[in-house]
Amino acid sequence: MIGYALIGFFTFCVDMLILTVAHNSLHWPVPVAASAGYGTALILNFVLNRTFNFHVHGHFGQQAGKFAVAVGINYVVFVLGVVSLLVYLGVEFQIARLAAAMMEGAFLYCAMRFSVFRERQQVNAAGTPVHPVTTPAA
Repeated sequence: MIGYALIGFFTFCVDMLILTVAHNSLHWPVPVAASAGYGTALILNFVLNRTFNFHVHGHFGQQAGKFAVAVGINYVVFVLGVVSLLVYLGVEFQIARLAAAMMEGAFLYCAMRFSVFRERQQVNAAGTPVHPVTTPAA
């Protein structure tokens, strides 16, 4: 959980930097700026979590597909929905994005832990579960 939080904090900082520069300096609308920041941070988050936090290998395509579904839900609900609603209600866009990030952090952790990077139980020819040798997470 700590690794997830550290990676999430780092990628959130990347997200906020891009959001702020795109909105304040480039004058992009909030939904476009939020999408640019989120998309960049999202790719970085997937790769870092896959490598350093969940320690999974193989099945990259399946994992990326499941992650894309989770991200699609997350994007519509939190990044566009919550951020846009809060900005419409008068909340500063960075604060709105921070509030949405807290909600999406919990959602995406659950999605990664229980779906995207979930280890499948393998069975041998007799149908008996095979317990692969695992190394403890650092």
